[in-house]
Formats: sequence, C-alpha cells, structure tokens
Amino acid sequence: MSHQLQGERAGFMQPPFDRQFLKSFVDDPIALTKIPLGDYMKGAGHEGAELIMWLVARERSIPR
Repeated sequence: MSHQLQGERAGFMQPPFDRQFLKSFVDDPIALTKIPLGDYMKGAGHEGAELIMWLVARERSIPR
C-alpha cells in the first residue's frame, strides 16, 4: 500500500502508517480527510496520494 514506485525511495514502505490508515478507513474515515496531502506523501510515499482516492470510493459506497 505505501509504496514509492520510482526514484530514490523506490520500494519505500511504512507498515505503521498502513495499519493506522486501514484502521481509520474503517473506524473514522472523516479523520483521514483532515490529513494534509504532504503528510500522506511522507507516510506512504509519493504514490500514497492514491489513498485519498480510496476515501472517495469509500464515500460513494455508503448507502444514503
């Protein structure tokens, strides 16, 4: 999940960030919307911005 696919940090992973993201994704997704993009990139690598798309997909899947 937290991979840096290119550049100096290729293969970068942060399992603690991943676990916290997944826990919040289930328990408190709104809290994840308050994390600045730069913090996602620090915690999950530059491709970690994809996690924001996961939040959008999750929101769309919640019945209203």
